Amino acid sequence: MGNKRLNFHFPTPEKEVFYRILQPFRYFKRRGLDARLFVNFQEKILGDGDTFVYYKFPNPFLEEIVAKINSAKKTLIYDLDEMLLALPPYHSAFQFFFGDTEPMRVLKRILRDVSIVTVPTSHMADIIRDYTSRVEVFPFFISESFLANKSSISKSKFGLPKESVVIGWIGNVDYVEELMLLKLPLEKIVMAHKNVYLFFFRVEPPFIEVSPEKKHVLVPDRFGDYLEFLDLVDIGIAPLTENLYNRCRFGVEILEFGSKKIPVIASKALPYLEIQKEGAPIFFAETHSEWEELLNELVICEEERVKIGKKLYDFVMNNYLLEKRMPAYERIFYDNSS
Repeated sequence: MGNKRLNFHFPTPEKEVFYRILQPFRYFKRRGLDARLFVNFQEKILGDGDTFVYYKFPNPFLEEIVAKINSAKKTLIYDLDEMLLALPPYHSAFQFFFGDTEPMRVLKRILRDVSIVTVPTSHMADIIRDYTSRVEVFPFFISESFLANKSSISKSKFGLPKESVVIGWIGNVDYVEELMLLKLPLEKIVMAHKNVYLFFFRVEPPFIEVSPEKKHVLVPDRFGDYLEFLDLVDIGIAPLTENLYNRCRFGVEILEFGSKKIPVIASKALPYLEIQKEGAPIFFAETHSEWEELLNELVICEEERVKIGKKLYDFVMNNYLLEKRMPAYERIFYDNSS
């Protein structure tokens, strides 16, 4: 790998940036390789690096940066972890892209001009190849540092009894509509079991009607808040509707729940089916009755929750631990360097 330097762009402290930028950066640093973070692009750093890694940032400023990096004969890796070319109407960036077609044209030019585009799934790679042949699949991984974080939070902080069972959902405003699939099953389960509580990450679904003390929302100030949220959950839910945008997603929430030994019930959507094919023990539900039946089973049977949660944890450790799998992907960052 020589003395080549990797420069990783750190745009915002978002969870996705942690996976796509900070984790690879920290991995290379631990390996003793030359890697640095930068927040704002300045031309002087062109002489101080060989490869520049950018997380999705589709705006006219990036097009200018791409031109400067190419002119300096450096390598630019553009990480696109969402299918921005197929945004659903409920996505927060939909109006930005489709209200004004120029950003979309810029994005397509960026895909054409960068050295490499990294995407999380093979399905997404096949679609991006309509715009560029220089595509590499770089999945999400769980790092040892992720696992090492120990939570100081407890259910008692929220007034929950010791025997409570928390059903948890990981998402944001772009995915809250997916929970409409579970409106009736969740309401019924909460009504049927006094010890069941609902925890939502980042955003509250207003359409799920249960008593206020049964529904909690955790809005993070830092990534550690996210890890603490996971430590509160007993059953993970992952509803997902069928569309092109979702088919290109990577089911990282399965890995996150699994890393905490939390069993998961998911929709029969491509991202989750692909992970199941690799051996992940996931419960699948399509109809309201299937969701309700599986939720009820896991609420009642703690032994089953523990057993499946442990199996999912073992799957994640064997297949998606960053430190174990990253060596196979180092070539993306180094073999294509200038």
